[in-house]
Amino acid sequence: GVILMNIIVLASGSGGNATFIEHGEFKYLIDCGITYRQIVKRLSDNKLNLDGLAAILITHEHHDHIKGLDVLLKRHQNATVYMTKNTYESIPTKIKNNLNFAQIAFLTPYTWYQVSSLQIHPFSVSHDASDAVGFILQSETSKLVYATDIGYLPKRDHDLLVGADMYIFESNYDVTLLYTSRR
Repeated sequence: GVILMNIIVLASGSGGNATFIEHGEFKYLIDCGITYRQIVKRLSDNKLNLDGLAAILITHEHHDHIKGLDVLLKRHQNATVYMTKNTYESIPTKIKNNLNFAQIAFLTPYTWYQVSSLQIHPFSVSHDASDAVGFILQSETSKLVYATDIGYLPKRDHDLLVGADMYIFESNYDVTLLYTSRR
C-alpha cells in the first residue's frame, strides 16, 4: 500500500513555527519555535506523539524557529537535527550550549539527503538570516514543499519546486513595512 505523509502545522507566524510530519513509522519536525510542552499538547490534541522522533529540520536560527529545540533534544536524544553550518553557528549561545550532546547533521542547500524514509532537499530562501532554507520532502509517492518567511521564490528554483502534492508557504512580506521600518 501507499504510505501517505501525515502533516500537521502546529504553529506558524512570528509567535513560533513548528510542523509535524509522519511518514509510515517515521516522525519528523520542521522547526521547533514553540515550547516543547506546547508541541506535545498540540500533538496529543490530535492523538499523536513524538515517540521515536527521527529528525528535526531547522530552516534558520531565528527564535520563532528554534525556541524549544534544546528542551526537545533533551527528551528525544535519538533524533538528529539537520541544519546548515551557518545556521548552527548563528544560533544564540544560550541555546547552542544546550545542544552539545545532540546529533547534528549539516546540510548543504541543493543537495539530496536520505533521512529515514524520506528524501530531503534543502533550498535557499530569501530571508534576513545567515543561511535560511526551505525543504522539499519526498517519498516514492508524494512531494511536499515547505518554506517559511519567504518574500519571493527565485526563478532558478521553479523547476525544483514544481509538481509537488502539497505546498506549505508562510510569508509575511510587506514591501511598505520593509521600507518604513528600521529593517
